[in-house]
Amino acid sequence: MLRPTVSALAFALVPCVAASDTQAQDTFTLVELAPNVHIALVTPNPPRYVFANALVVIRERDVLVVDVTRRWWLDASPDRRRLVRHALRTLVKAGDAGALAVLGYGAETPNKIRAVTCKPDVIEIGEKVRIEVNLANPSDEDARALVDLRIHFVKANGSTSPKVFKGAEVTLKAGGTATVRKSVSLAQHTTRKHYPGSHRVEVMLNGVVHPGADFEIV
Repeated sequence: MLRPTVSALAFALVPCVAASDTQAQDTFTLVELAPNVHIALVTPNPPRYVFANALVVIRERDVLVVDVTRRWWLDASPDRRRLVRHALRTLVKAGDAGALAVLGYGAETPNKIRAVTCKPDVIEIGEKVRIEVNLANPSDEDARALVDLRIHFVKANGSTSPKVFKGAEVTLKAGGTATVRKSVSLAQHTTRKHYPGSHRVEVMLNGVVHPGADFEIV
């Protein structure tokens, strides 16, 4: 069987949603055809090229994906929830309120950011920077927090371009605290090259962007 190219599939497949949510079986395996284009296969552990067994093709448009995944999340098995998380990951990294709400993270949260640090704050290309976010929950109820980090990388022309890194999902007890840690490599890659300059770090707490800290690449 010939394996079709991603570009051919992206243009040939028409985005659609299963006619009935009862078809949202737990035997799905999600395959990403292209950025923000997904296909759910229903055969157990299918090869990535077996697109003939497709049940659902989803092109991630905010309203469509949030509406479908909201229904699929309810009373879902761990396998189906893993599928939903995978389908929502682009929207979650973008801070989409609807997608975050599906996963149980509301923008109105009692959790507070107490401090953000970058160690070291002066670093050379090829090293790693360790980012720590200290959280506190001053309320009298437990509260969930989804923490991502958005780093504004300096480009060759001196402008900056943001990239979101997954942090962690934590539940803070009433009156409790938590620390989220993330190490980011500054090694040169073909997909991301690093340049000297000040790099701003922002914290995305349940999708809401907060000021963070800075580190300098020399």
